[in-house]
Amino acid sequence: MAIIGFNFDNIYAEKNKKIEGKINIKQKIGITEIITEKLPLNKEEEVLKFNFEFLVDYEPSFAKIHIKGHVLSMEAPKFHKEVLDKWKKSKEVNQDMLQDVFNVIVSKCTIKALAISQDINVPPLIPLPKVQQAKQPQEYIG
Repeated sequence: MAIIGFNFDNIYAEKNKKIEGKINIKQKIGITEIITEKLPLNKEEEVLKFNFEFLVDYEPSFAKIHIKGHVLSMEAPKFHKEVLDKWKKSKEVNQDMLQDVFNVIVSKCTIKALAISQDINVPPLIPLPKVQQAKQPQEYIG
C-alpha cells in the first residue's frame, strides 16, 4: 500500500462553556466513504480515496473538535475493485490497509487537534511532556 496524499477538507472547533470539574476527552475516528479518484496530474491513473472523520469530544459537553478529510492510496487497479466491493457490501476494509490509513489520519489529525485545542483554550487531547527538576545526585564515597 502506498499512501500518496492527505488533505483536510473541513475543520470545526467550538468551546461552548467554561471548563468546570472533572473532564473526559473522547476520540473517535472513522472512514465515512471509499471511492476511486483520478489523479490530477495523470488522468489515466486512479487512486483509492478514503474519506474520514476525526472527532474529539470534551465531556461533559463543553467543547469539540471535528476534522474531516481524505487519504489517497495508490494500489494495483484490480485491488481497487476488491476494496470497493467489500466496502459497498459490508463497510469493511482489509485490516492491514485500514491500519496504514488510520496511522496517517491519527498522526496528522492529532497534531492539528493539539494546535486547535490551544487556540480555543481547552486541555490537549493527549498528555504533553513535562519538564521536571532533576534530582541532585547523591554523593558516593566508594
